[in-house]
Amino acid sequence: MAASTLVTVKLSLEILGALIGFMVLVKLAFRRLGLRAPIPSQDFALSWRMIALIAGMGVAGIVLSEWLGVPGFWGSGVSPWLIFALPAALGLAYGAWMAVTDLPRPAPVHLESAFAPLFYAYGAILLEVFLRLFAITALVSLPVLALGNRAEQPAFWISASIAALYEPSPYMIAAARKSSGLGKVRALGFLLRPLFLTNLLQGYLFWSFGFLATLTFRLAEYLIWHVVYGAWLAPRRNARVPREPARLPAQFSRSGTSARRSV
Repeated sequence: MAASTLVTVKLSLEILGALIGFMVLVKLAFRRLGLRAPIPSQDFALSWRMIALIAGMGVAGIVLSEWLGVPGFWGSGVSPWLIFALPAALGLAYGAWMAVTDLPRPAPVHLESAFAPLFYAYGAILLEVFLRLFAITALVSLPVLALGNRAEQPAFWISASIAALYEPSPYMIAAARKSSGLGKVRALGFLLRPLFLTNLLQGYLFWSFGFLATLTFRLAEYLIWHVVYGAWLAPRRNARVPREPARLPAQFSRSGTSARRSV
């Protein structure tokens, strides 16, 4: 392995270590302050087992990324504008869109606390390590091992699509169960909705510009959707407008009856 490659991998591992360290601090603070996740099923995401699992997935993802030629976290020659500025702009725009579409019937899925920025940064790291850094590289590596480099590009798009299904899949399943016959095909309409398409975009950002690009997208989105809107603006608005609370499914990263992100 070339010296420059070793430096890039070492830097990626150091950044991953810092991110995992941040997750540990959030976990400790959550316990000390006696806070609870806004959705009960999110409690497992704050467990020590999950943190250890994400750390292992992250290390494996970095190794596989280097083998597949995916840009490292830093030092791979990718412009900072493509790592931070472009994903941040896209994430902010998507977060604003989510907030606007939530206005008619707000979904009670946000942590309404001053701790919200740290909680949702934790969730962003967890999901992006799992869905992009680990899942995509692991899925792509299998056909590349079996068929060679010619399988890499189609394998990436298939893998990115599978990872992108994680968030909308509960809604697709619910829609299919409520329908009969050919009506079940309507569930495929979720593949044309922003929740799936933005996840697919994040797969592209990861593959083209590295892990920090897709993490930046989600952090920017969560800043608007969960923090500015969910933790600050929505509670003040809801306090003035009485409404019937929406019912929540027991799903880790879902919002409510509409396909919105919760973690």
